[in-house]
Amino acid sequence: MVVSEVPLLLTQASQL
Repeated sequence: MVVSEVPLLLTQASQL
């Protein structure tokens, strides 16, 4: 997993 993808996954999870 790319480090740049980590914050993106966290933001998507918080929007759920």
